[in-house]
Amino acid sequence: MKHSITNPFRFHSRLWLAAAVSVLLFAGCQKDNDNINPLPEVESEDIVILFDNDVHCAIDGYAKMASLKKAAQEQTDNVCVVSCGDFIQGQAYGILSQGEYPITLMNAVGYDFVTLGNHEFDYGIGHMVELIQKLNAEVLCANFVRISDQQPLFALSAMKVFTTGTVAFIGVATPQSISSSVPAYFQDDQGNFKYSFCESELANIVQKEVDRVRNAGANYVVVLSHLGDSRRGYTASQDLISKTSGIDFVLDGHSHSVIPCDSVLNKAGKYVKRSSTGTAFANIGRVTISSRGKISAGLIDTKNLSDDPIVEVLVNNIKETVKSILSKVVGTAEVALNITNAEGKRIVRNQEAGIGDLAADAFRSYLNSDIGWVNGGNLRTDIPQGTITFGNVLNVFPFGNTVLLGRITGQVFLDNLEMSYRLAPAESGGFAQLSGVQCDLDTTVASSVVLSPEGILQSVGDRRRVKNVKILNRNTNQYEPIDPSKEYTIAAANYVLVQNGDGQNFKGVSVISSQQTLNDCDVLANFIKETLGGTIGRQYAVPQGRINCVGRR
Repeated sequence: MKHSITNPFRFHSRLWLAAAVSVLLFAGCQKDNDNINPLPEVESEDIVILFDNDVHCAIDGYAKMASLKKAAQEQTDNVCVVSCGDFIQGQAYGILSQGEYPITLMNAVGYDFVTLGNHEFDYGIGHMVELIQKLNAEVLCANFVRISDQQPLFALSAMKVFTTGTVAFIGVATPQSISSSVPAYFQDDQGNFKYSFCESELANIVQKEVDRVRNAGANYVVVLSHLGDSRRGYTASQDLISKTSGIDFVLDGHSHSVIPCDSVLNKAGKYVKRSSTGTAFANIGRVTISSRGKISAGLIDTKNLSDDPIVEVLVNNIKETVKSILSKVVGTAEVALNITNAEGKRIVRNQEAGIGDLAADAFRSYLNSDIGWVNGGNLRTDIPQGTITFGNVLNVFPFGNTVLLGRITGQVFLDNLEMSYRLAPAESGGFAQLSGVQCDLDTTVASSVVLSPEGILQSVGDRRRVKNVKILNRNTNQYEPIDPSKEYTIAAANYVLVQNGDGQNFKGVSVISSQQTLNDCDVLANFIKETLGGTIGRQYAVPQGRINCVGRR
């Protein structure tokens, strides 16, 4: 019998109410690691823009942002704080409050403008709109529209007048939001898409808005971008720059790249500056526009920044409110299970990883299925060596997905593996960590996967990069070649299995168990506590040979 650890998601409203009641750098591309609030000397007429991207509920950083903002305001009245998206999801504090904790902290800091990241849509569009209504900052997104009338849901841009000039901010969200959030959220009951991120028209939309704000008197144009720089089949920030003119600066998110300041040629052959802070408030970005029109930028390492005392109290109140849930002991780990390698590069998105084996085993064990499937993008942080708390587990699986049992044919599974591994060795959030499966992945073979305009799997050609697929026979405990016509059971998150998450398309899946299922974090916690007897052993220290990558790395 399986017993659930208390499900935290039922109590997010009560927790939120309790919390409410209890309640930059050198010119160019340098990075300062040594000083408290290391802002450069600026003149009283200079404009300072502080920005973040991909915070993913790293709530401690808001006290540092507030402190930095006050330090800037001591030098100039021309201070603006903006975000490039992915702020309401990604750690326990997001899911426990359904995104409200970050909103409260952003209001306390006093953000001016934000654009939307793909994870802003993770709670559904209706709930996202409710959250946005509580956010004091103005939401900008030029390319998110209703298909029926092509009307944007949010303002395309906003202009802020400073004493030495007017800055126009334009928001842009990645078209990958549909497949990397929950595609079903963007569809009607018949599966027709109701919303679009205007992939084919993105550059034209932005160019028209640049021209409009320039004609309206903007001296400078800054794009708040959640496009990223990885070029994985969707428009990247450098692509937008190369197809437009009139933009002065792009502040970018989505790829978690650390870009202090670089330059990209625009359509007119002029250089446009770009910056990105990484993720989780490792850095805070700063752009300075001098009274003489010179633009400089860089990143501030947050490790040595002081905390604003008022915002720090709010952060500590939130932590205290959820402490009893997050501190609950699940077990111990004999080894650390990491989502990155020794060089700090993520491995769960392009190769088998020990933490992926553990999670996929948990899914397969809990639902007694032939196959366990966990998308690498759903594994968000490490499991430390030593004591494991529910907070550790919840931070691994912070999105609140439900684990379902489905029945599919071997052919459907093979096609979805091709979809999952189509970008390897490049990163993909859809890269499947597996249990009950062995396969070879030949990355020298070009993918023949065909996608819909929204990025959903449509078909696979004759050219296959996933080979020698075998499924574990639970009766003989031997791996046997997959039979494309045979039906197999699969345990996977609802996000992947029935919501087209990461563009997967398990066509014809029959969900045979949706009763008494748990959130993915509960499944993992129970697996550690019950099946593993409370101890993650050394067998998960290294990959167990389920995905054999051959070819280029």
